[in-house]
Amino acid sequence: MIKFFIFLFCMNLSTNSFADNKVNYFKDIPIKNSNGFYQSVIEIESGENDKWEVIKKSGKIKVEKIDQEIPRKINYLSYPFNYGIIPQTILTVEDCGDGDPLDVVVLGEKIKRGSVIEINILGSINFIDSGDNDLKIIAIKKNNSIFKNIQDFDDLNNNYAGVIEIIKLWFLNYKGKNKVYYDQILNKDETEIIIKKSHKRFMFYINNLQQ
Repeated sequence: MIKFFIFLFCMNLSTNSFADNKVNYFKDIPIKNSNGFYQSVIEIESGENDKWEVIKKSGKIKVEKIDQEIPRKINYLSYPFNYGIIPQTILTVEDCGDGDPLDVVVLGEKIKRGSVIEINILGSINFIDSGDNDLKIIAIKKNNSIFKNIQDFDDLNNNYAGVIEIIKLWFLNYKGKNKVYYDQILNKDETEIIIKKSHKRFMFYINNLQQ
């Protein structure tokens, strides 16, 4: 019986979840895994209202706070999707970004915070938030049980009509009225160009830190 519980404990410490938070989610997780797939670190599970984020300086996942005191909550519908980052990327100020890792919406079943998963990029939606580009990459978890055989936005629209519009509507309202504005939709190829550029920005950032 003891061996059985030890087995269950070890199963919970799987390679795709770093519950001990000792890992630096920003720097230590490769942008792609050994199979060549992009990876995402999940910050927020679908159904949550608390705003969690990977802190670039420490690489830890913490609750975002207002004025460094009050935990931030989304005063709107709970997140209808999983939300996280693509590690080892930075959308820099030079690219009209906020200097943080690229955000990614992961469609499908609920995924535990701190999980590192392989994803399939479908495309992205760019918003304007406080004058900055606020790119939201849209992806699905590889081998998920819901969105099967979906490779891009065309597949998503043809098989799951309205999903992109739901995502757009949520981001346009989750901070309140007239806070976030829609800019444009980018296809899979255009999105991957941005990801690759953001990874180069990350490498430049890391190399400068080490000097």
